[in-house]
Formats: sequence, C-alpha cells, structure tokens
Amino acid sequence: MKIIKKKKNSNGAKLKLPPWKILIVDDEPDIHAMTRLALDDFQFAGKELQIIQALSGIEAREILATEQKIAVALIDVVMETDDAGLQLVDFIRNELKYPLIRLIVRTGQPGTAPEREVIERYDIDDYKDKTELTAEKLYTTMRLALKSYRDLNTLDTNRKALTKILDAAPALYLPQSLSQFFNGVLTQMIGLCNLGESGLISSISNGLVVTTKDHQIQAGTGRLCNPTDKREIEEIITTCSERVFETKSSDILPSGALLIPLRVHDKPIGFIYLENAQYIDEADKELINILVNQCALALEKLQV
Repeated sequence: MKIIKKKKNSNGAKLKLPPWKILIVDDEPDIHAMTRLALDDFQFAGKELQIIQALSGIEAREILATEQKIAVALIDVVMETDDAGLQLVDFIRNELKYPLIRLIVRTGQPGTAPEREVIERYDIDDYKDKTELTAEKLYTTMRLALKSYRDLNTLDTNRKALTKILDAAPALYLPQSLSQFFNGVLTQMIGLCNLGESGLISSISNGLVVTTKDHQIQAGTGRLCNPTDKREIEEIITTCSERVFETKSSDILPSGALLIPLRVHDKPIGFIYLENAQYIDEADKELINILVNQCALALEKLQV
C-alpha cells in the first residue's frame, strides 16, 4: 500500500479555521475583563473566539458598520442611556437587517428592562441577569448561541447555493469545448461553496477535473494548474482513475482529498478531485454532489 503525499503549504503551517467573532457591548471595563477571562480557552467546532469590545451602543454601531460576520453579541441594556442596548438591538435587526447574528441581552438592572417586555418587543435570542452569568453559565450560553448561528448560517448558505445552482445550470448546457466546460464547472464549484480567499472556507487551494480521455487534465486550480511535480500529479490521476473506473486501488490519496465521480446512467465518465477538503461540512459536500450530477448530464449532452 502506497500513500500519495501532498506537498505542504509554502509556509509549512497547519491550516487554521477563522475564529468566531464575538462582540461585547458594555460600559463597565470589569465586565469585559471577566468575560474575556471566562472565555479565554473557549472553542466550538474547532474554532477559537475573536472578542471585539465596545464600551457604548454608539461605539458598537461603528464596529458593526465595518466588521463582517459577527456571530454573537453580548449587549448590556443601560449604558449611555437607560435603553442604549435595546436601541442597539433594534438597529441591528431593523436597520442593518442582520438576522443571523445571535443577540444576548444581559443587564445588571433587570428592573429597568423587564424580561418579559424585552423578549416580547425585541428580536433577541436570550436575556440574562448579569448575576446569572457565572463562568459555567456563560460557557453554556455561548455554546448554544454559536450552535444556533452556525446552523442558521448553514441554512442561509444552502439557500444561496441552491440559487447559484439554478442560475448556473443553463450555462453548463451551452455549446463549448471540453476545456471551457470544465473550467466553468470548477468556477461554479468554487463560487458555490464560497471557496477561495474571500470565502468562509479559504482552505481549498487545489482542484482538478479529469475526463476518461487519456486521463487528460481538463481544468485545475492552485498547484494543480501548472504542476511542477508531474510525477506526483500522474500518481494522483492514476489512483483516482483506478478508484473511479476500476473501483480498486492500493494507493491512498492525500489526507483531506475529496474524490467525486462524474456518472451518467450509473457509469463513470470522469471525476472531480479536490485537495484540502477536510473543512467542507456535509451540507456543502451535498451541494457539490448536486452540482456534479448536473455537470455529468451536461457533459453527456456536450459529448453527443
């Protein structure tokens, strides 16, 4: 048994997932310090926290105007005014129209902002008295909030991705060369799952699409676009081909590689190979498979 080794990143460092962004809005510096201390070693789904601080509702608005993809905001009620925190909640939901960010209101003066009234009137996700939020309670609250944010973000991403699939499908059936076709497939796949530098999943640096004809590379990205080590690429192609077309291979693909056959009427006609795909979640993999099925049908018509 032989393992095909992939070259490391140029800096030799392990790929790291971007952190969860947490906004703390409170006019008491001690609350900021205690929150940071309680969440110092917090991790969820393999990602650490990036804590952003604001000492007033006004400062928080300035941060929200420039900082993207904040997952959770812990918001005090009484700051520069008695309802500064509630005004901030209204600003986030109704002016910025950020439905995904999880909003946790916490107050040291519950009488100023009665819980039932706040929950009924404002679109928040949790209401806490500051005396409730011990280190353990804060850990539980943050974990539940991040899980909710992740799940909602996945649903939103899937909805947008399905829209992209519907938009992209007609272009796949236009008359074009095989090379143009596969380059289009790769472009659609990168856009579909927000891969690349500006996406949430920035670890996908390599891709390869191959057809059965002479095992010829039809499209590639990253190091596979202009391979310097052709022997390694040939080994990958051979291993992929054996797995897809002969359903057997004694070689093992690089860790984190994703191999998806292109099938028409249950018969393989090619495959898509992606490296560093270990950070793609199951929902995104399912979307890739949907696109691959569309590609296989389009490829069949193109070849005819």
